[in-house]
Amino acid sequence: MGGKAFREVWNGWCDLSLGEKFICLAVLLPLIPLVGIVISRMGADYDIGAPAYQHMAMIDQILQGKVLYAPLSSEYSCVTYNPLYWYISAAFCKVFGMSFLWPRLVSLMFSAGCAGIMFMWTWRLTAKDLVMSMAAPVMVLSTAFLIQFWVMEINVNALHVFLVLLGFYFLIEPDMRKTVIAAIALTASFFTKQTALAYIVAAAVMLFFRSRRHLLLYWVTCVIFLAAGCWYLEVFEGDFYRQTIAANQGPPWMLNRLFSEVFQQVFFGMVGCVFMFSILRVFVEGSVEDVPFFARIWRSEYLLAAAGIAVEIISHPKYGSGPVHGLVAICGITLCGLSGASLIGKMAGCKKIAHATAAVQVAALIIISIPSIPSQYYDRMDEDKMIRISGIFRSGRTCYFGIPYIQRKYGQASLGIPDDEPTKWVNGRLTYQFIPPKLSEPFAKQEFDYVIIGSYFDPNHPVAKVIMENYKKAVAEFPAHPRFPNSTDLRHRNVVLAANRLQK
Repeated sequence: MGGKAFREVWNGWCDLSLGEKFICLAVLLPLIPLVGIVISRMGADYDIGAPAYQHMAMIDQILQGKVLYAPLSSEYSCVTYNPLYWYISAAFCKVFGMSFLWPRLVSLMFSAGCAGIMFMWTWRLTAKDLVMSMAAPVMVLSTAFLIQFWVMEINVNALHVFLVLLGFYFLIEPDMRKTVIAAIALTASFFTKQTALAYIVAAAVMLFFRSRRHLLLYWVTCVIFLAAGCWYLEVFEGDFYRQTIAANQGPPWMLNRLFSEVFQQVFFGMVGCVFMFSILRVFVEGSVEDVPFFARIWRSEYLLAAAGIAVEIISHPKYGSGPVHGLVAICGITLCGLSGASLIGKMAGCKKIAHATAAVQVAALIIISIPSIPSQYYDRMDEDKMIRISGIFRSGRTCYFGIPYIQRKYGQASLGIPDDEPTKWVNGRLTYQFIPPKLSEPFAKQEFDYVIIGSYFDPNHPVAKVIMENYKKAVAEFPAHPRFPNSTDLRHRNVVLAANRLQK
């Protein structure tokens, strides 16, 4: 936004009535706990969830000059995402030093970018309605209370959503330059997360019906960058295709989650109010625009929402997945729903309808988030537990089973911490018969003095059985977090096991 845009926003604020200014400030209230959580986490050089350590291991792998998509071993197991987020985070860590801070800042930076795009897009759709434009980013950011606190999580999601939003934003009124930028952004989103292929195709479908003269340019740009990127990764970063595509085909798809989680919790739960108005908008527009139905629906926000809904329906019900796949859908639904409410308000001659819709949706998000907000803060108990865990690492060579990178953080070599998800799921069924014996060797040889076990410990797993045989004595216990014992992996109860050889 340039100086002219800021003046327009300021003028929009000055033109609001006292009641509208109150609503405008009220919809910003969810940002207060959000900022508080960001502050509580920013300086912590640890995390309370296993996924953060998995991503830190990938970043560390880059900094060590090793290939990302290396075969599964007792020293390393890659995360089955595409690598752009790790490359960006590794660049910061290379310059400023390895720390949890920089990957968090990367996510926070792109979350702010998402908020900016949502504001500008809603500003455009609602004819510069400041209340609606401020509500849109707040709605999207408020989902962080319910979805892994994605706004600064050490994960690919914030970058992925930003790039998808950026691509579709540039296709609102495509020209040659905007089409190329959109193609690059959407291609980059694929190199962050595989589900972006759906958005690349959706944008192509939109251009086919709206602007075919730009479709060839779009496809040429996408194909060039996709081909070059995939070639580089397959040649220089190990077994890219097998680790990111084939490995993700194993876990099963569970139909019951489609209704109980996707529709009930996400579409009709988190964003139910704007979801209804987004559906109404499709039909209401026909009464105010002399444009056929099949000409109206090929707009950027409609395709963003439709593609996001499709990705959520396909990806969320899969074992190991969750509502994070619905973030793009939530962005699209928010845009369509708020613009629909604005349109209905204009037809009724009452802007209060639109503003009430925004206020109700924000309020609903906060109300359903209240139980989960306290658990998002890092507190003294989290810090004390990490101090106690660091003491075990200082006492001898240690494996925190299922948590990668933490050994590197404490100056020890990575060993005995594989995430064998691609190995144990075959054709949708859990099996242990293909888990390689080499994963058990460090524990059979008692190469560690101590093994810390927690939420990732499955006693039926062959590696876990070897641990229980060779590490029989519990020498310490870290209790679960007293208020949020099962909220995240590292808040679970932990037990420290000592090697049998130390008992002699």
